[in-house]
Amino acid sequence: MPAIMITASADGANVKAAVEAGAVGYVLKPFSVTDLLARVRAATKNQSRVWL
Repeated sequence: MPAIMITASADGANVKAAVEAGAVGYVLKPFSVTDLLARVRAATKNQSRVWL
C-alpha cells in the first residue's frame, strides 16, 4: 500500500528519509483536502489491490 507522509517539516533530510523509507508522497501542513485526495488517487491509480 502506498504511503503518503503528512507533516509540518519541510526539511530536506526528512523528505529524503521518507522517500527512502518507501513514501510515495510528502504533503506539508497545512494542506487542502482536494490536494491530498488528488495525491491519494495518483498514488493508488496503478496499484493492484490485495484483499485478505
